[in-house]
Amino acid sequence: MDEKGWLFVLPWSPEAIGGVSIVVTELCKAMNLNGQYKPFIMVEDWTVKKPIVVEKEHYSEIRYRLRGCSTQFDREFISFIIHLPHALFTLWTLFKRYNIKVLNPHYPSLSSINWALCKFMMKKMDFFISFHGTDLSDIVKEKKGYKIWGFIFDKADKIISCSKGMSDRVVDAFPKIVKKSEYIHNAIAASLFESCKSPLSVDKISLPNDYILLVGTFERQKGQDILIKAFSLVTEQYSELTLVLVGRTSNELLPYKQLAKELSIEDKVYFYENISPQVIATFYKSAKLYVSASRQEAFGMVMLEAAVFKVPVIATKTIGACEIIDDNIDGKLIDIEDTNAMAKQITNLLTDELQSQRLAKALYHKAKYDFTWDKALKKYCSFIQ
Repeated sequence: MDEKGWLFVLPWSPEAIGGVSIVVTELCKAMNLNGQYKPFIMVEDWTVKKPIVVEKEHYSEIRYRLRGCSTQFDREFISFIIHLPHALFTLWTLFKRYNIKVLNPHYPSLSSINWALCKFMMKKMDFFISFHGTDLSDIVKEKKGYKIWGFIFDKADKIISCSKGMSDRVVDAFPKIVKKSEYIHNAIAASLFESCKSPLSVDKISLPNDYILLVGTFERQKGQDILIKAFSLVTEQYSELTLVLVGRTSNELLPYKQLAKELSIEDKVYFYENISPQVIATFYKSAKLYVSASRQEAFGMVMLEAAVFKVPVIATKTIGACEIIDDNIDGKLIDIEDTNAMAKQITNLLTDELQSQRLAKALYHKAKYDFTWDKALKKYCSFIQ
């Protein structure tokens, strides 16, 4: 096989809801257009003992069981060692069959030890590790396996983060990788711009008339509770306004609903769970404002998605937001967890329509011309040895 292959690795299906899945699938689309590499996505699927290859529209999907290396000498560690020779031989066979030249796990875990060992065996293959935010937080939180991660990073050619701020965090956690650390901003799919021109596709979704929007997993770091509190202050002046929260469900959802009830605004706050990417455009199209209330945000593609639909954006000063938005030029930045400042900026933009349009238009042009998957892919390719 003469065509060179690029193998992305995910711990879940690329069809799963979430930003990491979008990043990988969009890179595959850009790769198809570029023509330099054939994209593959390997899904670490515990139910599949032998690799299964399925051809998808923009990539070839490979499913295979991979064991992670335990940080202790226990049953899991022994099982990993016993099955390792067979796993490495299977992976080596796949790499030869599909001419894999670049190996690129996203949202890495300790199973990445397998890819580091593959790099050790096949030195001519490029090995990139891509971090997205929570993946690094999980590693630092556990405070285990640092020797294993040291080996993985030693074999990696580049450790790539989705923002400069995120790259700095990776280096803070693992100072020795400073020379390998790079960042590549996520981007916006051209197809999303096309969806602006198509009519609303509600698909049985009932939306309120005037609403503020936030899209993100229902979890503490996304700050839905902060926005609910700020929104309760705004409703004193804008009684007809509503709040729409869209995200992947979690244990935080019930407390958020309870908070809205405690603030006597439960009839003004709408919760939409597990909405597919194909339908999400519907929510952006009719929003008056987009508010990112995050406590932490490694990048924040949702802000760019809002920009595509020319929705004015207010965001907290996370590392991701500060690399997307220039305050008062193409959006509004406020301090993290500052409920009063959030309420004030929401009120200001609702009152000053000219300012809202100016900010929205500026961010739209930035999203369209500065944050493209073609540029992201070219930067990935520039790291190839």
